[in-house]
Amino acid sequence: MSQKPEKLKEAEVCVYPYAYEDDEIDLYGLLLVLKRRWKTIVFSTFILVAVAVVYIFITKPVYKSDFVLKLPVRITESLAEVPEITPYEVKEYINPINQFLKGKKYAKAAKFLNLPEKDVRKLVDINVNTIRGNNKIVKIELETYEPLNIPIYTEKIYQYLQNNPSLREKLQLERKTIQENIKTISSKLKELKKLRDFLLSKLRSGRLNIVGFNPADLDKQILQLKLQLNNLKTQLKSLKGFEISVPPVIPDKPYKPKKLLILAVSLVSGLFLGVFLAFFREWLENAKKQHQLKEQENAKST
Repeated sequence: MSQKPEKLKEAEVCVYPYAYEDDEIDLYGLLLVLKRRWKTIVFSTFILVAVAVVYIFITKPVYKSDFVLKLPVRITESLAEVPEITPYEVKEYINPINQFLKGKKYAKAAKFLNLPEKDVRKLVDINVNTIRGNNKIVKIELETYEPLNIPIYTEKIYQYLQNNPSLREKLQLERKTIQENIKTISSKLKELKKLRDFLLSKLRSGRLNIVGFNPADLDKQILQLKLQLNNLKTQLKSLKGFEISVPPVIPDKPYKPKKLLILAVSLVSGLFLGVFLAFFREWLENAKKQHQLKEQENAKST
């Protein structure tokens, strides 16, 4: 019983010195496999690169551009701008058109944009992006097969958003409310001015003597009404709907397909696949040889 542990220790001592040598032999063996199977690696890489080249040539080039749209805002009495519509709502308005484009229902998308169907077929995607920290503007990205149509698409999207029924109704209601307030304040202002002029004329002629009356009080009220009136006119002027603050630029080069990236990915993928196939073929042949040797040994023993 006491001799077995000593034998194990001796065996361990004999094995460890050759550990590094075995690793070097295995690495060298792997390099030999790669050298022996270089045709497999080259063939695999060539096939994937060829497929990538064919894909690049048959894929239609897609051009990308964008424009910045200022959202409708309402100016409050404190002259602060409050958006009438949120960026999320703009996304919801554009979403049906995108769904039609992805589903290749070009006739329905053409009705929304009021465009010929042949032009809509060249439109790939419409994407609405919000700008962090700014809820008054959105950036709309366009992807199309025909870059010269970008200004047309921009104008049609602008008109589509501008003619949104809910937004138009909201703007009309607020415009009507502001106009009524302007009319009311203008009437009051006119009456106060007449009253002030009348009282001043009476005071100057000595026909009127009101104890404690100060014409400056009327002037103060008139000034306040004028300020309210100017604010209302500013609010009315701000109700314009959408505005294109940054127009799109027609790109010279396509956005997709990204040729260099596709070729690089296909080259790396081909190399990895080739190395895998090389080792797989080596393993398969070795397994086949071992199986044949076992069959021969079995046949001899029988």
